[in-house]
Amino acid sequence: VLGISTGGPAALSKVIPKLSARFPIPILVVQHMPAGFTKHLADTLNNNSKIQVVEGVHGMKVKPGQVVIAPGGHHMSISGSRIAPQVTLDEGPMVNGARPAVDRLFESAAKMYSHRTLGVIMTGMGTDGLQGCRTIKGAGGFCVSQDQASSVVYGMPKAVAEAGLSDEVVSLADMDNRLQMLASRVAR
Repeated sequence: VLGISTGGPAALSKVIPKLSARFPIPILVVQHMPAGFTKHLADTLNNNSKIQVVEGVHGMKVKPGQVVIAPGGHHMSISGSRIAPQVTLDEGPMVNGARPAVDRLFESAAKMYSHRTLGVIMTGMGTDGLQGCRTIKGAGGFCVSQDQASSVVYGMPKAVAEAGLSDEVVSLADMDNRLQMLASRVAR
């Protein structure tokens, strides 16, 4: 699972297109964006990537080798079972001033995948993702945050790093390689 905000589309365009079409786990993304913009982001990334990128639809199956971007205006979470996970969307109250909220996605992932959860916090304003990373770490999962030098706004990743929840702090230039390596480890 990946959470990102300010500077996100540019950062995602430097990471997602470099991922293998056979990426071993699904990637669910919360990008703080209003309704209408996330579909264009998903389509643009999909057209420039080997891995499939789609905007999330309520009830869709979650599968390895796929990036699912939360639609603007909707919280996205993972439900179902580990064998048949699916996307759940809702228009519940804003969390951390956002809908979609990173915390909602991360908490559902930790509940579903426990110690096999990989949480990534990238550039963005505020602290959304902090509680989600705390939940992932509490379940035995692994968290990565983007470094200050390569973040457009070092808010969300800073909150996670300063709380001692980052297992690794990674530059934008190295993010695709680290994700590929960590995903292979988690998929086993």
